[in-house]
Amino acid sequence: PTTPSNLPYQVGDGAVSSNLSTVVALERKLRTKQRTHVCSDEGHALPILITGVQKTGSSTTYDDLMETLWLRSDVPCRASIKGDPKKGFWGCKEPHLLCWKSYKKSAYRKAWGSCDNDQEGVIADFTPENFRFPYIPARIQDVYGEEKSQEIVFLMGFREPLKRMLSAFDGGFHSGWIYRHKRPGLTFEVHVQEFLQEWDKKGGAKWIPELWKTNDYRTVDQGLYYYKIKNFLNNGFLPSQFVVYPGNVYLENRDDLASNPVLEAVRERLGTHVLRPTENNRMTKMYNKGKHNPLDDTLTNATLRRRLEEEVYGPANKRFMKLLARMVDKGMTLVGYTGEAHDVPAVTAWMEGQWDF
Repeated sequence: PTTPSNLPYQVGDGAVSSNLSTVVALERKLRTKQRTHVCSDEGHALPILITGVQKTGSSTTYDDLMETLWLRSDVPCRASIKGDPKKGFWGCKEPHLLCWKSYKKSAYRKAWGSCDNDQEGVIADFTPENFRFPYIPARIQDVYGEEKSQEIVFLMGFREPLKRMLSAFDGGFHSGWIYRHKRPGLTFEVHVQEFLQEWDKKGGAKWIPELWKTNDYRTVDQGLYYYKIKNFLNNGFLPSQFVVYPGNVYLENRDDLASNPVLEAVRERLGTHVLRPTENNRMTKMYNKGKHNPLDDTLTNATLRRRLEEEVYGPANKRFMKLLARMVDKGMTLVGYTGEAHDVPAVTAWMEGQWDF
């Protein structure tokens, strides 16, 4: 019998002649089960990696990995490889296509082209708001379908919530994505004071399910991590799809991205050869780092700070740690955590010991 000519080797008379490089490449792909994207039933290439949270180092991560990604084909991303924000950085990092009121399934499906093109790299969506709005899980399932949505890996980094809030206020206020009605000279301390006044009017924690609707107080909302991750778990996504980590686990290991614990955890799911940038193309500075004063110098009113810690973030943080502890034996990856499942104090120590930056 004859052997099809499109195989990487030909068999005849007991001898095998091989295109060795092709065989090695095929063997490597099979061995590592490398996955770079999700292919929709209609042949659209979709992100296999969805990552956040806002102001936890996601822009730095994207800048580190840009050359290893399969970038959008509907906007000029290639010009941004060198990290120039004027040439497509933000539109390529953060598509926002799942978030807008004008959401269209077709727009998201077309953004990265088709599965049969010659692009290489991992498709990733770094839009922070994917972990903000409660309707995002349903939109992901609308785009991917229920079965294909199970192929996604969710990569979530976390930061001490009050410091994250300050960074979000600073970035949002000066960039104009909060207080669009303009408040010249507004300070973070006044922002906190006004938030707590609304908190009292709205019934305290009873307001949390509706807090995402208030654009100016997204600074608070996006740091209520328990509610954000729980929204995905309650709406069809599995604990085993999540890789979570305190932000410093990534940021303090940027000197060697080949062995970075966060990237290694992702490679365990996508394949050992993905997300490996060359050192000479990688930026080494922190990208999109705020220039605000430290929290202790910015929020000097002890009563306001205590109320944020005890009434707003404290209860949510406790529930967050309990949730993570329960998820350990359900397949959720807690990068660098070596304790037992259900050990809430150990999970709390792991997270709080590495999320202060």
